[in-house]
Amino acid sequence: MLLGFVFAFGKLFVRTFRFTHALPNYVFEAVLLVLPFFVIPAVLRLPRIAKYIGLVVLTPFLFISLSLMIASAIWGAPELAGNYSTACMEELAQIKRGTYSVHLVRDGCGGAMVSFVVFVEQRIPVLPGLYRFRMIDAFESAYEGKLTYVGPDQIRVQIPKGVEGSGWNGEIDRVYQLKKRALF
Repeated sequence: MLLGFVFAFGKLFVRTFRFTHALPNYVFEAVLLVLPFFVIPAVLRLPRIAKYIGLVVLTPFLFISLSLMIASAIWGAPELAGNYSTACMEELAQIKRGTYSVHLVRDGCGGAMVSFVVFVEQRIPVLPGLYRFRMIDAFESAYEGKLTYVGPDQIRVQIPKGVEGSGWNGEIDRVYQLKKRALF
């Protein structure tokens, strides 16, 4: 039960907080994924019935952790190796206002079905080197875009129509309301 709580809390942390450098993000994720394997010896020391129940409860965590570790090993992390030319995330625009910043980022890690995703995220510093982020919107198959400051706590996102055959047929011009606080 405690393992499930720690695992869920860790995944929630990974989905809402990021470090400014890539290495601590990957180390935290790796520690989180290895955590269920440290519980195996304690479960094997339990009495017979409790051991079987513990193994049944532990098996999904082990499967999920192992699957995510294999996926991480296959796709790798080019930004850790210093190979930024092959890194699949590219920042297209950024606006800093007061206690937060808004970023327009192109994600080229999509694979065969989705070539690019352009997403808008808001980042609010929590501690030095650690920030909370909130995904504002995402546009699948979009390739480029522009951010502009509209007014207090408002930004405009403009994404032009894609080239023929790109999969992006829309043209976006939206205004988004932003949050000022770190906990939202």
